[in-house]
Amino acid sequence: MNDDIQTTKNVKNKDFKEVAKETKDFFKKHKYFVVKDALPKEIAYLAYDYLQGRRAVTDFLFNKKHIPSHETWFGVYTDQQIPGSFAIYGDLLMETLMKKFIIYFQRLLDLNVVPTYSYARIYKQDDVLLPHKDRPACELSMTLNLGGDEWPIYLKSGKKIVRTDLKPGDCLIYKGEDVEHWRDPFKGFECGQVFMHYNDVNGPHGTTWKLDKRPMLGLSSEFCSK
Repeated sequence: MNDDIQTTKNVKNKDFKEVAKETKDFFKKHKYFVVKDALPKEIAYLAYDYLQGRRAVTDFLFNKKHIPSHETWFGVYTDQQIPGSFAIYGDLLMETLMKKFIIYFQRLLDLNVVPTYSYARIYKQDDVLLPHKDRPACELSMTLNLGGDEWPIYLKSGKKIVRTDLKPGDCLIYKGEDVEHWRDPFKGFECGQVFMHYNDVNGPHGTTWKLDKRPMLGLSSEFCSK
């Protein structure tokens, strides 16, 4: 991890008001921030086991033709960014985490946010995440490491390229709509991550993308209104 990366551990022993101010100032300038141990490791591993189990159930349903190959509710392998790897939009466990993690925006960054959607993925060997920026619903994003082999994420902060190595339970908060981010070819076996996206209520999008225009959390993208 780069020496100049601001994390919650760097300011662990300071007064909370001072922590919040330093965090807010850092995020405003660099558009990212790392939260160490945002989720207890045992819960991160539990979520990773759950995601692997979800994949196994989906494989069974697809292989036994209990559901059509175009069904997205149980997860997909047809993600255009990372084809062939299991991914799921709006899983209820991941969306529950997304809702709980609002506190990091409130307490550390002094932001009033609404959740938009979650997206979990199990990366496989040789996967590549090409440099990109996200859509408006991802104005503020978190990527949370759930388990598996380590795989650094890179982002461009001003003229700097920042490498971030996340352990299970660590998360990177960043401005997904503004900051280009990517991952180099994955040399491990598997890596589980969940992306959780939010909008700043007082930002340019307000509540336009609240819940990604779904009636409630936990629903698939088929329920997004146009």
